[in-house]
Amino acid sequence: MALEYTRAVARGDFKAAIPLVVPSQRVLLEAVTLGQGPGTLPKVTGEVSLGEVLEDGDNATVSILGKMCRTEVAAESSTSAPTTDCIENYDLKTDSPVFLVHLARDAATGWKVVFNLDAADNSGAPDGG
Repeated sequence: MALEYTRAVARGDFKAAIPLVVPSQRVLLEAVTLGQGPGTLPKVTGEVSLGEVLEDGDNATVSILGKMCRTEVAAESSTSAPTTDCIENYDLKTDSPVFLVHLARDAATGWKVVFNLDAADNSGAPDGG
């Protein structure tokens, strides 16, 4: 599930990724992907595999190992070659949000991706209060 989700998001296939997310959080991924369509997404290449799976009851965290690269879509009028940026992880215990997937198990639907919003709340950003 975690690897399937990571690969779908990496290749920009959000129609395949959204059903893998818990229903109550799908709107978050849908909002992020607004305006994405053919010709707007970078080309993604790479090779990823499952790393460590830590299961705790109905929750799990999965690290993803490997390398992902993306090449931006060049404008038709551009004369320069598109640039490629790569990121990689080979640490089983990574805390990188790019290479870490959180899952929750539901009796009716099985394992689904869940966004760790608590991690975002604890990022050190001011809370406006």
